Amino acid sequence: MAKGLLKWSAILGGTLTLLYCGCNVMLTGSPIPLSHIETLHSPVRVTTWVESGLVLADGRVIAVPGHPKLPNESKALSEAMSRGVEVGKDGSLTGLVRFFHGCGNDPVRFDLRRINIGHLLSFFEMRALDEHASLNKEGFYEPGPFTKTGAFGDSGWYSAEGGMFFHYERWVAKGRKGNWWD
Repeated sequence: MAKGLLKWSAILGGTLTLLYCGCNVMLTGSPIPLSHIETLHSPVRVTTWVESGLVLADGRVIAVPGHPKLPNESKALSEAMSRGVEVGKDGSLTGLVRFFHGCGNDPVRFDLRRINIGHLLSFFEMRALDEHASLNKEGFYEPGPFTKTGAFGDSGWYSAEGGMFFHYERWVAKGRKGNWWD
């Protein structure tokens, strides 16, 4: 009897595993959920930011290159500095941003990527050039169609807007030639 129970338990377990993997393959193209995790080299904890830059745990204030005046509120900046920042030899600041892949057809369930904080802020300023943008009461441009401070939620940055950011970064790397959304 124990052999029969063991045999049927193995068959049931195997069937359920194949059913789960099969459904996941049909929906996402991958038999298992995937993760994409990047890390910072020598991260430094950031406590907050002020108009002139990011305030590190040791009290130093580091300016964000190309941004002499930071906004009072920014979901994007909060997310990018929440896991600390990496200060590059050239003064660039890199943070980690979690992306939310909301589509059920996407095999990526956890996505944490390195983001240049200066480029992130510039991206939202560039997005302000679109017809949906406007100046807020502090004189900062607010981005267009998604939300005023970027499409950030409890689960991370909405991957569609994050994808637009990566197009922008490639455009910056090409010397700002052509359209940034190409």
